[in-house]
Amino acid sequence: MKKIKIGIVGCGAAGTSFFSHFITDCIEKNISQLVSIYIFEKSSDIARGLPYNFDYDCNLLNRASDKMSVKHNKQDDFYLWIQDNKERIKNLYPNYDLLDTNCYLPRSIFGLYLNDTFLQIMSHAKQNNIVVNVVRDEVIDVKLQKNQYNICTIKNNFENMDYVILTVGHIPCGKFKQFNQYENFYNSPYPTTQLVSTINKNATVGILGSRLSAIDAAISLTEHGHQGKIYFLSRSKFLPSIKSTNSTRCIKVIDETVIKNMHDDYPITLKNIMKIISDLASYYNGEKSYFYKWLKRPIDPIKFLRHELNEYEQKIRQTWDALFLDGNNIIEFIWNKLSTKDKKWFLHNYRSKWLSYRVGIPRKNAEKILNLLEKNQLSIIRTKSIPSYQDESGKFLIKCLENNTAIHIDYLVNATGAPLKVEDMESSLISNVLLSGLVMAHEFGGIEVDFSTSAVINNHGKVVDNLYAIGSITSGVYFFTSVLALNIKHAFQISQKVVENILEVKNEFQLIGT
Repeated sequence: MKKIKIGIVGCGAAGTSFFSHFITDCIEKNISQLVSIYIFEKSSDIARGLPYNFDYDCNLLNRASDKMSVKHNKQDDFYLWIQDNKERIKNLYPNYDLLDTNCYLPRSIFGLYLNDTFLQIMSHAKQNNIVVNVVRDEVIDVKLQKNQYNICTIKNNFENMDYVILTVGHIPCGKFKQFNQYENFYNSPYPTTQLVSTINKNATVGILGSRLSAIDAAISLTEHGHQGKIYFLSRSKFLPSIKSTNSTRCIKVIDETVIKNMHDDYPITLKNIMKIISDLASYYNGEKSYFYKWLKRPIDPIKFLRHELNEYEQKIRQTWDALFLDGNNIIEFIWNKLSTKDKKWFLHNYRSKWLSYRVGIPRKNAEKILNLLEKNQLSIIRTKSIPSYQDESGKFLIKCLENNTAIHIDYLVNATGAPLKVEDMESSLISNVLLSGLVMAHEFGGIEVDFSTSAVINNHGKVVDNLYAIGSITSGVYFFTSVLALNIKHAFQISQKVVENILEVKNEFQLIGT
């Protein structure tokens, strides 16, 4: 029996997770000798991915260390790794209490964990005679030929792949590609070390967006000497909420409560979900609580952050945060059950508010942003128009919705995050597989995949055998793909499915042989 070839396209957090699960599953099921693996990663820093790469310490995780992992069945793996490597990490990050789960750590520490995990899995693979080929090149196309796949990179072609897993991570945004030619435009704030080293400290900086990556950019600049004015350029002006510290309360009923109501003959609506969540919050708060009230917020950013800090101090948000953290596992199921009408309504009216609350920031960074706002070094400008570049001045012009005014900025930084729509993705791979019909764009973002298996669906609406996708490119199907835990779950499930298929082939081969 010839070896089955597995291609992993992209090796950030999701790719590392699939690799980890797959090697472990192969060893446990005694099929190590049947597989060979090809890992394709264009970045020099394998395993880390964009969010967790080497950068300033002020770029913090927004989740407690004991609730982060790339192993689905070991959700405190990151924290256990910290315990095992405390002295080494302490030498690199002396200003953090590494074992305090109420302390939000630098994201680059999680990057170290990802790198160590990758190296550990590589070692396990070698010990069990699993051939792993790491290809440092960019994948620009995947072609289906006679039930197998050819993976095309810039430099080479890799033929006869039996399985391909697309874990491409944060695809660059192409919305502003007309500005790529200008030295004073940055299509991503990361690494923020690059912003600090190249932006004039007295310059005016415009940052597209107002969520996590925009906050990382502003704090990195100002903590390293930037004196000039900074603008967040946002469609909504919503800042992220403040993450609660760990609650001793353990809420484990939202999953079963919602799932109990998710029958095929009982359609789930946003109204029903909001009522269930409000009822649970009322029960745990000991008073009537309303989902809509939870989403209400002061429009003024200074008032909002002061309001958030007050709620943080009084622990008002703990119940809501605990409910939604526990509900991460069922967000995709709720999204899948909603009608197209409800999905459109939610995306249009509540997506920005939802993300600003669900993807929050640590108190430490909220206080830093509040200080910048109060001393007027940072302002948030509401705008819906694309900036324009002024050839004569070499600056960018931003049209503001408020007072119908405009501002000129010296540097423009795109911190809008991973693009939702495939047409906004700056990726040769995505463009080529769309053009060939191997994949199909999803109405609500990313590409179409089968909900239960994450198998890719082609432009004829057919499931493509042995081709899977994980992460932000599946956002239309799973919605909340910015949550690491959901992507790790999908990596785990795909690994199990692939191993199950290989075992079937092995058993069939043995039957034929006898």
